[in-house]
Amino acid sequence: MALWYGLKGWVSALSGDRAGKTAEAEDSALERHASGPATGVAQSAAAHILGSEVCKRRIMLVADPMCQILEHATWLDQHTHGVELCSGLPDAKDRAAQFSEDAIVVIGIDYFVDLDAAITALAQFRMDAPDLPIVMGSVTFARLDLSCERAMIADASIRLPVTRPQLALSLGAALTNHRVMMARLAELSERRAAQTGVPSNDPIQPVYLPH
Repeated sequence: MALWYGLKGWVSALSGDRAGKTAEAEDSALERHASGPATGVAQSAAAHILGSEVCKRRIMLVADPMCQILEHATWLDQHTHGVELCSGLPDAKDRAAQFSEDAIVVIGIDYFVDLDAAITALAQFRMDAPDLPIVMGSVTFARLDLSCERAMIADASIRLPVTRPQLALSLGAALTNHRVMMARLAELSERRAAQTGVPSNDPIQPVYLPH
Protein backbone atom coordinates (compact mmCIF):
# COMPACT_ATOMS: atom_id res chain seq x y z
CA MET A 1 0.00 0.00 0.00
CA ALA A 2 2.87 2.38 0.80
CA LEU A 3 4.40 1.65 -2.57
CA TRP A 4 1.06 2.33 -4.25
CA TYR A 5 0.72 5.75 -2.65
CA GLY A 6 4.35 6.42 -3.48
CA LEU A 7 3.65 5.85 -7.17
CA LYS A 8 0.50 7.94 -7.04
CA GLY A 9 2.34 10.69 -5.19
CA TRP A 10 5.10 10.72 -7.79
CA VAL A 11 2.67 11.04 -10.69
CA SER A 12 0.81 13.81 -8.89
CA ALA A 13 4.08 15.59 -8.14
CA LEU A 14 5.17 15.26 -11.74
CA SER A 15 1.92 16.90 -12.78
CA GLY A 16 2.65 19.88 -10.59
CA ASP A 17 6.35 20.23 -11.43
CA ARG A 18 7.21 23.28 -13.55
CA ALA A 19 10.84 22.35 -14.17
CA GLY A 20 12.34 21.18 -17.43
CA LYS A 21 11.67 24.27 -19.56
CA THR A 22 15.27 24.42 -20.73
CA ALA A 23 14.97 21.08 -22.51
CA GLU A 24 12.13 22.43 -24.65
CA ALA A 25 14.20 25.38 -25.82
CA GLU A 26 17.24 23.24 -26.53
CA ASP A 27 15.36 20.83 -28.79
CA SER A 28 13.88 23.55 -31.05
CA ALA A 29 16.65 23.18 -33.63
CA LEU A 30 16.15 19.43 -33.77
CA GLU A 31 12.41 19.94 -34.18
CA ARG A 32 12.96 22.07 -37.28
CA HIS A 33 14.98 19.28 -38.89
CA ALA A 34 12.48 16.61 -37.93
CA SER A 35 9.29 18.27 -39.17
CA GLY A 36 9.85 18.07 -42.92
CA PRO A 37 8.54 15.52 -45.43
CA ALA A 38 10.02 12.04 -45.75
CA THR A 39 12.83 13.12 -48.09
CA GLY A 40 16.35 11.76 -47.91
CA VAL A 41 17.44 14.64 -45.69
CA ALA A 42 14.39 14.29 -43.46
CA GLN A 43 14.92 10.53 -43.20
CA SER A 44 18.53 11.07 -42.21
CA ALA A 45 17.51 13.68 -39.61
CA ALA A 46 14.79 11.42 -38.22
CA ALA A 47 17.18 8.47 -37.97
CA HIS A 48 19.67 10.70 -36.17
CA ILE A 49 17.06 11.95 -33.69
CA LEU A 50 15.43 8.59 -33.04
CA GLY A 51 18.59 6.52 -33.01
CA SER A 52 19.19 3.23 -34.79
CA GLU A 53 17.76 1.10 -31.99
CA VAL A 54 14.41 2.91 -31.94
CA CYS A 55 14.24 2.79 -35.75
CA LYS A 56 14.40 -1.01 -35.54
CA ARG A 57 11.40 -1.19 -33.22
CA ARG A 58 7.67 -1.34 -33.83
CA ILE A 59 5.59 1.19 -31.92
CA MET A 60 2.41 0.09 -30.13
CA LEU A 61 0.41 3.29 -29.69
CA VAL A 62 -2.44 3.39 -27.16
CA ALA A 63 -4.28 6.72 -27.05
CA ASP A 64 -7.70 8.29 -27.37
CA PRO A 65 -8.54 9.95 -30.73
CA MET A 66 -7.82 13.44 -29.35
CA CYS A 67 -4.39 12.58 -27.92
CA GLN A 68 -1.63 14.81 -29.29
CA ILE A 69 0.78 11.88 -29.60
CA LEU A 70 -1.20 10.82 -32.68
CA GLU A 71 0.22 13.84 -34.52
CA HIS A 72 3.54 11.97 -34.62
CA ALA A 73 2.12 8.60 -35.66
CA THR A 74 2.83 9.03 -39.38
CA TRP A 75 6.35 10.28 -38.71
CA LEU A 76 7.07 7.31 -36.45
CA ASP A 77 5.51 4.93 -38.96
CA GLN A 78 7.86 6.22 -41.66
CA HIS A 79 11.03 5.94 -39.62
CA THR A 80 10.51 2.79 -37.51
CA HIS A 81 9.25 -0.69 -38.32
CA GLY A 82 5.74 0.71 -38.14
CA VAL A 83 3.07 2.02 -35.79
CA GLU A 84 0.16 -0.07 -34.56
CA LEU A 85 -2.83 1.85 -33.23
CA CYS A 86 -4.12 -0.26 -30.34
CA SER A 87 -7.46 -0.15 -28.56
CA GLY A 88 -5.90 -0.71 -25.14
CA LEU A 89 -2.97 -2.23 -23.30
CA PRO A 90 -4.16 -5.84 -23.73
CA ASP A 91 -4.46 -5.20 -27.47
CA ALA A 92 -0.93 -3.76 -27.50
CA LYS A 93 0.40 -6.88 -25.81
CA ASP A 94 -1.37 -9.17 -28.28
CA ARG A 95 -0.25 -7.21 -31.33
CA ALA A 96 3.35 -6.99 -30.16
CA ALA A 97 3.45 -10.80 -29.98
CA GLN A 98 2.46 -11.04 -33.65
CA PHE A 99 5.57 -9.33 -35.00
CA SER A 100 9.16 -10.46 -35.21
CA GLU A 101 10.46 -6.98 -34.39
CA ASP A 102 10.76 -5.87 -30.78
CA ALA A 103 8.22 -3.26 -29.76
CA ILE A 104 7.85 -0.16 -27.60
CA VAL A 105 4.50 0.73 -26.05
CA VAL A 106 3.56 4.42 -26.05
CA ILE A 107 0.42 5.23 -24.08
CA GLY A 108 -1.47 8.45 -23.44
CA ILE A 109 -2.91 7.85 -19.98
CA ASP A 110 -5.46 10.68 -20.11
CA TYR A 111 -8.14 8.36 -21.46
CA PHE A 112 -8.25 6.53 -18.11
CA VAL A 113 -11.06 7.56 -15.79
CA ASP A 114 -8.59 8.67 -13.09
CA LEU A 115 -5.03 8.32 -11.86
CA ASP A 116 -5.74 5.20 -9.82
CA ALA A 117 -7.12 3.44 -12.88
CA ALA A 118 -4.06 4.42 -14.92
CA ILE A 119 -1.60 3.15 -12.31
CA THR A 120 -3.55 -0.08 -11.84
CA ALA A 121 -3.64 -0.77 -15.58
CA LEU A 122 0.05 0.06 -16.10
CA ALA A 123 1.18 -2.01 -13.12
CA GLN A 124 -0.83 -4.98 -14.35
CA PHE A 125 0.50 -4.55 -17.88
CA ARG A 126 4.05 -4.44 -16.56
CA MET A 127 3.48 -7.77 -14.82
CA ASP A 128 1.78 -9.30 -17.86
CA ALA A 129 4.33 -8.03 -20.40
CA PRO A 130 7.62 -7.30 -18.61
CA ASP A 131 9.60 -7.48 -21.85
CA LEU A 132 7.87 -4.44 -23.39
CA PRO A 133 9.36 -0.97 -22.75
CA ILE A 134 6.69 1.62 -21.90
CA VAL A 135 6.50 5.37 -22.47
CA MET A 136 3.53 7.10 -20.85
CA GLY A 137 2.30 10.61 -21.57
CA SER A 138 -0.24 13.02 -20.12
CA VAL A 139 -1.32 16.64 -20.48
CA THR A 140 -1.09 16.90 -16.68
CA PHE A 141 2.65 16.19 -16.62
CA ALA A 142 4.81 19.30 -16.49
CA ARG A 143 8.03 17.89 -17.91
CA LEU A 144 9.86 14.94 -19.38
CA ASP A 145 11.01 12.29 -16.95
CA LEU A 146 13.67 10.06 -18.48
CA SER A 147 14.68 8.30 -15.26
CA CYS A 148 13.95 4.68 -14.37
CA GLU A 149 12.62 5.36 -10.88
CA ARG A 150 9.04 4.48 -11.88
CA ALA A 151 9.97 1.19 -13.51
CA MET A 152 6.98 -0.54 -11.93
CA ILE A 153 4.64 1.27 -14.33
CA ALA A 154 6.72 2.91 -17.09
CA ASP A 155 10.25 3.39 -18.40
CA ALA A 156 9.89 7.06 -19.38
CA SER A 157 7.28 9.82 -19.11
CA ILE A 158 6.39 12.69 -21.43
CA ARG A 159 4.35 15.82 -21.03
CA LEU A 160 1.78 16.43 -23.74
CA PRO A 161 1.88 18.14 -26.13
CA VAL A 162 5.25 16.63 -26.99
CA THR A 163 7.70 17.59 -29.72
CA ARG A 164 9.35 15.06 -31.99
CA PRO A 165 12.79 15.42 -30.37
CA GLN A 166 11.24 15.00 -26.92
CA LEU A 167 9.36 11.93 -28.08
CA ALA A 168 12.55 10.53 -29.60
CA LEU A 169 14.44 11.16 -26.35
CA SER A 170 11.76 9.37 -24.35
CA LEU A 171 11.77 6.35 -26.67
CA GLY A 172 15.54 6.01 -26.42
CA ALA A 173 15.49 6.50 -22.66
CA ALA A 174 12.75 3.89 -22.30
CA LEU A 175 14.92 1.30 -24.03
CA THR A 176 17.91 2.11 -21.85
CA ASN A 177 15.90 2.21 -18.63
CA HIS A 178 14.11 -1.01 -19.50
CA ARG A 179 17.42 -2.82 -19.96
CA VAL A 180 18.52 -1.56 -16.54
CA MET A 181 15.26 -2.77 -14.98
CA MET A 182 15.51 -6.21 -16.56
CA ALA A 183 19.15 -6.55 -15.47
CA ARG A 184 18.22 -5.64 -11.90
CA LEU A 185 15.38 -8.15 -11.89
CA ALA A 186 17.68 -10.87 -13.20
CA GLU A 187 20.27 -10.06 -10.54
CA LEU A 188 17.62 -10.08 -7.83
CA SER A 189 16.31 -13.42 -9.04
CA GLU A 190 19.82 -14.89 -8.93
CA ARG A 191 20.37 -13.60 -5.42
CA ARG A 192 17.09 -15.03 -4.20
CA ALA A 193 17.88 -18.37 -5.80
CA ALA A 194 21.27 -18.45 -4.10
CA GLN A 195 19.79 -17.53 -0.71
CA THR A 196 17.02 -20.10 -0.81
CA GLY A 197 19.20 -22.87 -2.19
CA VAL A 198 17.09 -23.50 -5.25
CA PRO A 199 18.40 -26.68 -6.94
CA SER A 200 20.03 -26.28 -10.33
CA ASN A 201 18.24 -29.35 -11.70
CA ASP A 202 14.72 -29.29 -13.13
CA PRO A 203 12.41 -29.42 -10.05
CA ILE A 204 9.83 -31.39 -12.03
CA GLN A 205 12.23 -34.26 -12.63
CA PRO A 206 12.74 -36.81 -9.82
CA VAL A 207 15.93 -36.57 -7.84
CA TYR A 208 17.55 -39.95 -7.14
CA LEU A 209 19.61 -40.05 -3.96
CA PRO A 210 22.60 -42.40 -3.76
CA HIS A 211 22.09 -45.65 -1.79
